[in-house]
Amino acid sequence: MTDEPKTHPLPDGVDDAVLNRGQLARALDVSEPTLDRWIADGMPVVEGGGNGRPYKFQLSACWAWKCARDDDEMFASEQAERAVQQMRLALIGGSVGDSERALSAKQRAELYEAEYRWMQAAQLRGELAPVKQVAEIIEEVFALIRDAVTALPDRLQRECNLKGREIERAIVACDDALAEAHRRIRDGLSALSAPTRVNGHSLELQ
Repeated sequence: MTDEPKTHPLPDGVDDAVLNRGQLARALDVSEPTLDRWIADGMPVVEGGGNGRPYKFQLSACWAWKCARDDDEMFASEQAERAVQQMRLALIGGSVGDSERALSAKQRAELYEAEYRWMQAAQLRGELAPVKQVAEIIEEVFALIRDAVTALPDRLQRECNLKGREIERAIVACDDALAEAHRRIRDGLSALSAPTRVNGHSLELQ
């Protein structure tokens, strides 16, 4: 893994800068606990924090490190998926690089059946859940969070004696947080609802 900015330069129009921990988390759109894990994994630090001193990070170096890390993870995932496909094709005939059309009708049916049974077994092991079930759980949890966040400004007004403009800011912040959470949930569920494809054959996850 490399952290050379020249390998993964900052996006066009983004100026390099030295950031603190909170600023870097916002810049990379991750949580601060995630940053802590990345620091432990070797993300470059300009100046370590502790004893009241803030962490300092060079944005370009951290961006390059993150991009290289993402590349490594994608490569490992692609290698693993290739090994899976090699093994499955080896069990029924054919070789990787063949499309399913290169297999006989019987071999294609066996491949799709094997994939379907694997998905069923994954569900039984608790490794794969129906999209509808996941959506229901997420919607239930989000409803609880939405109710709590919606009630937060009134609670702050009562318990912390916030006034006028402060309450307005709290309402705007809560509305923004709910809108962003709703957007991410919607996008995540849309991705989960997309059909899985096995060698070009669509399998719906229900």
